[in-house]
Amino acid sequence: MYAALACNAAIALAKLLAALFSGSARYGRRGRLLDRRHDKSGDGLDWHANRQARAFYGTIAAATLLGALANVASVNAMQSLVWVAVINGMVAVPVMALLMLMAADPRILGRFTVSHIWQVLG
Repeated sequence: MYAALACNAAIALAKLLAALFSGSARYGRRGRLLDRRHDKSGDGLDWHANRQARAFYGTIAAATLLGALANVASVNAMQSLVWVAVINGMVAVPVMALLMLMAADPRILGRFTVSHIWQVLG
């Protein structure tokens, strides 16, 4: 019974990861094509995009290593999940408030700022 449940969970996880990785590969490939079109130096390299890509994939690699270390250190998964939810709850409110301030600022969004009714409704 438990073996079948674990097998189904592994298959579902593999399907999710395949979709995630194919989507990120497609995004990266499209980004490189767009970068080449807008390349101003003519060398085919967009250093700003490369720096962003390094930061993005570095974050993914760091999270993967952290997860592997937690697995090796036998960290209680349920307790970790609870603590992550608590931290997420504390961080979410200021982040949403900053997003609302940014959405109302015409220096950031230009003519696409949110209306006053949406600023009130949040």
